[in-house]
Amino acid sequence: DRACGEVKLSAPSVDENTRYPQTPHTAEISPMVLIAAALALTLWQEPQAGTQKKPPPKDVIHLVGGEEFVGTILKRVGNYIEIKLDQGTIVGFERSRVSLISRGAVQPAATKSVLGPRDEWYLLHDAKGMSAGYMHSLVQVDKDGSAHISEEWYFTSRRGRIQVTVLETVDSDLQPRKSFYHERVLSDDDRLVSERLLNAEVAGSHIIVQRRSLKGRKEQKYRFAETAKFPLSYREQLRQSRETELVTANQELFDSRTGEFRIWNASSVPRRNVEIAGREVQVRELTMNDGTGANTEWIDAHHQVVRREVNGASLVAVRVSKARALRAVVSRGPTGHDPAIVATETGDMALWLPNPIWRAGRPDANCVTLEARLYNGKAMLLPLDQVPANVQLETAVDLIVRWLKLSIGKGIKVRKREAMQVQRVPAIRLNLAWSATGEGRSVPWRGVCDVFRVRGKYAALFCSAPLETFDDLDGDFRRILRTVQLDSQDIEPVQQGPLAQRRR
Repeated sequence: DRACGEVKLSAPSVDENTRYPQTPHTAEISPMVLIAAALALTLWQEPQAGTQKKPPPKDVIHLVGGEEFVGTILKRVGNYIEIKLDQGTIVGFERSRVSLISRGAVQPAATKSVLGPRDEWYLLHDAKGMSAGYMHSLVQVDKDGSAHISEEWYFTSRRGRIQVTVLETVDSDLQPRKSFYHERVLSDDDRLVSERLLNAEVAGSHIIVQRRSLKGRKEQKYRFAETAKFPLSYREQLRQSRETELVTANQELFDSRTGEFRIWNASSVPRRNVEIAGREVQVRELTMNDGTGANTEWIDAHHQVVRREVNGASLVAVRVSKARALRAVVSRGPTGHDPAIVATETGDMALWLPNPIWRAGRPDANCVTLEARLYNGKAMLLPLDQVPANVQLETAVDLIVRWLKLSIGKGIKVRKREAMQVQRVPAIRLNLAWSATGEGRSVPWRGVCDVFRVRGKYAALFCSAPLETFDDLDGDFRRILRTVQLDSQDIEPVQQGPLAQRRR
């Protein structure tokens, strides 16, 4: 294969013992892994994991009185000996005070990394539940505590077959050292459409960035703040964190995909139960927003990612076995996952499922219904054809309140009205409360109803759940509102991936 800079590269197959992604057993995609491995070896000039030079053993000086000093002996002259301790202090003794000198007697303790090792494979599926490719995520930790984090992607898009390899090296305390990015786009007839490489290395207070493409190469130098991090290692730190309380943080990151610094926002919420493959599992939700969009992933009690949004619900990574992930290369078909978007039979309005907790309700020509059966939650998007289009928004809301009292009961209370916007359209939100009889007892319920006008007609989004589960679904309700589709031209989801969000 021809790589960037018109250099012909070749490399042996990469097996599971290396820290680079393994070459899949398909000739179709092996060039990416071979080139990435070769470039990483030639550009990084760094020893492979497990072969790095070990720190030298320590010397020990035993004094006559029984004291011991561990460090590195610097000087032995006549009746004088000098040793440098681990703290950097240099201590000297007369030889007559020393009972024994032990050279190399103490092996330095291995430095423990903040991260633990991880090796996971994911199947990528689009909004229709169709296979789109795979992703391989790998974390390897060396004896000196440094960690090597990599992601390998293979997926299809309108641009062609996209192959991406990202590699990062960080110290035991996650201080960034090196970052590498390689992207190739191939046409259906295996023609190389585009190729990009970015190699970055932190040197003191700066980062040196080398860019290469089929058009040439370029080197730049930027200031690198002490608090700045790399994206993969930052994600991994948050995933492996034992913090379960509500956390919101902003972090400056150097993104090797774009070669730019960005402020990412990260937030997590306490664990909740979700349904995965028919089983109820407790997960922690971690949401990352890089400024172009928010993506949420589910992390189980073992700090493993079981589901990860790549581009919202339009491209999702689901953890599977390695064999199943690699089958996605040759088989693009149904994955067994439900479509992420549900439209009316007329196709003029739709709702995105915020996550697999939710399922589509019964098909209806006039409204869209979603159900979260695990929490007994519901969301309904419906046109208000009975409301005249020429009335004021406040009047339309009054009519909706009357309709709610007829459909739910006169006991429904409007706790609050507040002005807001739905996709830049003026709206009014009703915060509602009522009680319903279930299983022989009165169950308190909460709901929110957003009323707005679109294309000259009024519509409403009504979300509800029992009081005891409403807070668990509140984030889902807000996401449903943010992603409501009110235009038929926007309902057909465009297949996307991590490259589609790149900004020039």
